[in-house]
Amino acid sequence: MRQLLLFFGLLFCIGQSAAQSRLQGFITDENDGGAGVPFANVVLKKNGEMVAGTATDFDGNYHLSNIPAGTYVLEISVLGMPTIVVEGLEIRSNATKTYDVSYPKNNNIDDLDIVVVDEWQYSKFGHLSGKISVETAGATGQLFELILRKEGEEIAKTKTDFDGNYMFWDINGGFYVLEIVAIGLPNWAIKKEIHMTNGMAQTYNCLLNAADIEPK
Repeated sequence: MRQLLLFFGLLFCIGQSAAQSRLQGFITDENDGGAGVPFANVVLKKNGEMVAGTATDFDGNYHLSNIPAGTYVLEISVLGMPTIVVEGLEIRSNATKTYDVSYPKNNNIDDLDIVVVDEWQYSKFGHLSGKISVETAGATGQLFELILRKEGEEIAKTKTDFDGNYMFWDINGGFYVLEIVAIGLPNWAIKKEIHMTNGMAQTYNCLLNAADIEPK
């Protein structure tokens, strides 16, 4: 059986914590009976520069995470519909803001009461995100599965995207073990102790040498 060896001296992993916030909401269309608007572009800007962006899901929901406190401009655009620009959107530290927008009948945005729901909820949970990178270009595209365990029990599981990014939402504070598994390499895994703090957005990045994930 092939076995894979891990040289910890070739790993460069960093964990960070920051009191950052989350913006979420629901984009609807009164012309369609108040149904959610899928694939709307949602962009958050500051001083003319994009800070974060996403698209709504099939139901019209959007989520933006790891946003520093400050005042922003929110732009919502949908193909074939006018663009909505919300200025002076305040993002508070260490909080989740819900901001819903509904396109009015006939898309007359001049009469639009943009804020349908505007509420704050200080998060009692933590969020963990990061990036698993492979140093050698020839090994790019390697996917990883990440498992968060507490006292041996699996609490949450996710996978990296093709750029190596991952995210765990709404994790209670406490001590965990983060297990990183290279998909397709059955005997390869590393483990890292993680301390989650309620209300904190934490980052854990890991840089691997390609030699670490090759069969030995």
